[in-house]
Amino acid sequence: MDFVCPVSVFLPARKPPAKVLSRSKSLDQPPPMASVEEDGAIGESSGQTKQPDSSRKSSSTSSSKAGSSSSSGSGSSSRKKTEPKKDVVQEKRKRNSIFTLFPSVQWKPTVEENISVPVQYCDWMEPFSCEGKFTARYDLLPMELILKIFKQLNYSDRLAASEACRRWFEAAHYYEPFQRQMYFNFDRIEFNDEEGPIKYFSQPMRTYPYLSFTFVEFTKHSDFWLNNGMYIRELTMRCCLIRKKKFITIMKNLPVLERLELMQCDELFKHWTLDYSTDEPMFPFTLPHLKHLSLAACDYYNEYHFERFIEAAPALESIDVSNCFINLYLSRRMTMISRVMRLVSKNRNIMKALNISDIPCFDDVAWHLLAEMSGLYLTHFTVTYTDRIPLKDPGILKFFSVQTRLTHLDLTSSIGVNDVCLQLIVESCPLLEVLKLRRCWLLSDEGVQDLHTLKHLRVLDVSSCERISDYGMRVGIIGKRPRQVDEAYFSLLCTLSDYTMYYLVLMFKNLQVLDLDSNATITDTSLQYLCCYSQDLRNLNLQSCAKLQFTSRPSERSQSRMRYHRKPLPIFRPQFELLPVELVVQIFKYLSTSDRRSASYVCSRWYEASKYCRFAEQMVLHLIGVDFDDFKPPVMNLILADRKYPLIKLSRVKLNVYSKFWENYGPFVREITFEKCMIWRERVISLFKHMPNLRVARFVECDLLRDDLFRTWKFFDNGLYTIDFPGVETLSLAKNNFSQLQFESMVEMMPNLTRIDFSNCFRQVETGRKMFLLSCIQKFIVRRQYVLRAINISGIPVDDIFLRGLADAEGLLLDELSLTYLEKMPTRLPAIVDLFRRQTNLRFLDVTGSNGITDYCVDQIVRHIVGLQVVVMTGCWGISDYGIRQVFRLQQLESLNLSNCIRMSKHGIIDGAAFSNRAIVKELHLELLDTLDEECVVKIGANFPNLTVLNIGGSSTCMTDWSAQYIFCNLVNLEHLNIERSTKLTDAGFTGIDLPEKTFSIWDVEETFAIDRLKKLRVLKVSGCYRMTDFALRYGFRFNELKELSLSRCHQISEAGVERLVSTCPTLEYLDLSECPNINDNCVKMIAIQLKRISTLKLANCPLLTEICLHYLVTFCKNLKYLYVRGCFKLPPDIAERLSKIPTLRQVYKS
Repeated sequence: MDFVCPVSVFLPARKPPAKVLSRSKSLDQPPPMASVEEDGAIGESSGQTKQPDSSRKSSSTSSSKAGSSSSSGSGSSSRKKTEPKKDVVQEKRKRNSIFTLFPSVQWKPTVEENISVPVQYCDWMEPFSCEGKFTARYDLLPMELILKIFKQLNYSDRLAASEACRRWFEAAHYYEPFQRQMYFNFDRIEFNDEEGPIKYFSQPMRTYPYLSFTFVEFTKHSDFWLNNGMYIRELTMRCCLIRKKKFITIMKNLPVLERLELMQCDELFKHWTLDYSTDEPMFPFTLPHLKHLSLAACDYYNEYHFERFIEAAPALESIDVSNCFINLYLSRRMTMISRVMRLVSKNRNIMKALNISDIPCFDDVAWHLLAEMSGLYLTHFTVTYTDRIPLKDPGILKFFSVQTRLTHLDLTSSIGVNDVCLQLIVESCPLLEVLKLRRCWLLSDEGVQDLHTLKHLRVLDVSSCERISDYGMRVGIIGKRPRQVDEAYFSLLCTLSDYTMYYLVLMFKNLQVLDLDSNATITDTSLQYLCCYSQDLRNLNLQSCAKLQFTSRPSERSQSRMRYHRKPLPIFRPQFELLPVELVVQIFKYLSTSDRRSASYVCSRWYEASKYCRFAEQMVLHLIGVDFDDFKPPVMNLILADRKYPLIKLSRVKLNVYSKFWENYGPFVREITFEKCMIWRERVISLFKHMPNLRVARFVECDLLRDDLFRTWKFFDNGLYTIDFPGVETLSLAKNNFSQLQFESMVEMMPNLTRIDFSNCFRQVETGRKMFLLSCIQKFIVRRQYVLRAINISGIPVDDIFLRGLADAEGLLLDELSLTYLEKMPTRLPAIVDLFRRQTNLRFLDVTGSNGITDYCVDQIVRHIVGLQVVVMTGCWGISDYGIRQVFRLQQLESLNLSNCIRMSKHGIIDGAAFSNRAIVKELHLELLDTLDEECVVKIGANFPNLTVLNIGGSSTCMTDWSAQYIFCNLVNLEHLNIERSTKLTDAGFTGIDLPEKTFSIWDVEETFAIDRLKKLRVLKVSGCYRMTDFALRYGFRFNELKELSLSRCHQISEAGVERLVSTCPTLEYLDLSECPNINDNCVKMIAIQLKRISTLKLANCPLLTEICLHYLVTFCKNLKYLYVRGCFKLPPDIAERLSKIPTLRQVYKS
């Protein structure tokens, strides 16, 4: 008989049995009895030794019995195996069953016998329980199934899933299609094998085919390229510091490189000189597999570099030279464009992509050259065309009529492209998938009327095309048939209606990206259409859509249109006062100190957040002219307060009485300043004893009073030299006259000083004694040379002997240095040059008023102190244009002050700007320079886009209406602007209205800019601009974050201008209206009522002010601290008494 398995499972493979039962010829002839007994005996004996064998033997026996029972019609199941033994009722048959023929054989197992059927199942389903439940093991899925699942995820989700287990990690990182979507970006790292992360990549267990480096210096040897170079296919370097030898070493190890991008790597070509008379190859190798090359924004490579560079890559299919050749002369630009055309012509049969955007002088001749290249069929093309299309035989039309295989076309900022050109593109390029027309200002409805015929279009960008109307969008771009558009960019289009948005979401149902930035016509109804129909959206931009009201309920009309809304939108009123304190602290970090103080008055929670310890370190407790007595305000109130004061400044305060204030709050004080204070030695020592955490101590001008700090000190008392304050690191004795014993006593009490300030000392000291005190300071510096990091001796003219002592101190390595050098530099071994050659770690250098500093000295500074970040050269009359050009070569320069350098001209600024690191320069001071003109200002606006501080006050000839437009257009990050005494500046320059010559004018498109374009402005000084009127204040001054404004000597400002000013600049804290003859009491009333945060108000020489304005100040100004009313002869003499009710008032300056 046949052996069958009782359940439908897979049996494990095993060795065949030694004896196999012979098959019965019929059911009536059973097998021999001995065979059955022998089989059972074997099962019993194996059950005593090994359980799995017992299971197998018993299962085989049971299967034979089951086979018999199934043949008799009483089929068995797995459920019967566990039931107790019962008598089987059998039907009467014509012949006897096998069960009746062998009654002594036990055909069914007993209840006690445990039968285990071996089941073979997939690994990822185990463990399998007998209760019918199982736990899926997804980590054991087949690799092919994991890959199919991972294909449905984006790259970020795939990387997150790779952390689950080893198999998922292998699937996410080693599958080649996934590797193509994964880049390793190294940003601002040290590229060497000893430091991470490169040391973890140098000995890899996997390959890294796609790498990107940003702001990385390749100056050290590394085995990374030797170990990984053979697997690298794409390499990108952005703003990296790499030289010729290192670049060649890297390229030699990249045999299979397919894509190379060198963006803004100016150091590679700047110092790479070639012998133009020879034909020596630039590279001692070739890149046969290189298909894409990008040299975008590289300004320093010439035609020889370019020509020999591409010789190493014979199989180029794509090249990117965008934003290049900007700083070259016209002839050099034309030469470089001809080299690019030569490359395209050479590889025209394989060239597929070309990017020549933002290249000046790409004229109609270049278009003809491209159009006449037979065999050139591009698929990707990016260009910026700004010229006017010629009427006769235009090359751009000829080019697009030939390029019928284009799939990606980018014409961003091509203000020369008109409707005729776009119609030709749509007709000649039916395979377009990506079309970008952003800022193509000449396009109108006629040009876009056939865009809906592009059947393969997936990405469309028509942002800032202001001439396209709502009708053109609906009929020409959207059309009447649904299309598979994935991305649509319609920002800065103020013509879209709700009807057009309805058609948009119906026709483009598969939209994933939709940009509606700054669309003033987008309403709540349009948003509801998007929510209803565009279910696949992944990226939606609705910034600056002013008509959207997310907290308002939809109108009845919109509810009638939108049937899917069963309930009105709920009204949401945010309760910001209930935000967690931790979140409020994070928000407050973005505010200035004054804004944070104003926000602290909102509620108790915000007040608690404003007292965060990091915020407290930015606030100074400044007491002026008070008696420091515990029983008198304000000290009496400070003692009862629950705050800490880490920064304290005392001006004209007499400290002759013991106070508990220092005992209570001294441990929290980190910085203290005494300015013109009456204090004795014993009091200083007693105060410092209560300040164990003191780090900064300043004594400024404490020798002007009768009983001052230094004049009363005696140095022979017991215990004076035993006092020690090791925590003090910074000491300032500015504007003081002290003796040798006083100086040594002060510095000996502070043994760990790292920063010292002796600026403007010894002003009333004879020359001999001044030289002696300078020698004392020199000895102290030499003695502490290994710990000092900052020295300020400005205002004290030093000689070559003093500087020689500092230059010979080999352990003196400073971070900050300020000095004044007036002597003529010696021709032989000048000490000041030797000093600058040794101070290679300087980050801050101030040589204000140093007439002895010459161009040679500046050249040595630039050569040896390459890390300078702040340079102050105010009043250095010995520096000419050559020295100015050298200063701009400092690549880490962030702040430069060249005010009152009378020998410099505009050429120093214009020529130096070409060599500077324009991206990091933040501050530029050019005050009191009459040699500058408007061309220099235009150059500044074009070359320093990240400026935050610009000071050109007193330069009356450089600031005109035309040059001011370039400042307002390009320097949008300005926070401090000083254009005082710009007498040529009028209302047209401030507002951009009624300019005689438009700043940017291209055919019928004209654009001007107002000063309120500078949204980040905090300080604005326009004093002395007497041609400015109320018109400028009305239409140009709209600043929500402006803190300080100076309008003194603006004679044409009146009440109407002030009324507009206080409503559009509500956050003003400092306002100067001095010498404005039209300012009256009503102006002061508007200022007092609307400017709630005003703290300093200057109204000097305003003849129309009377005592009525004092009443408005007392009633409404609750934060006023300083008031200037000199020259206001109509005011009463008792001004201070009348204003005494203002609790915050500190000083009134009157005649």
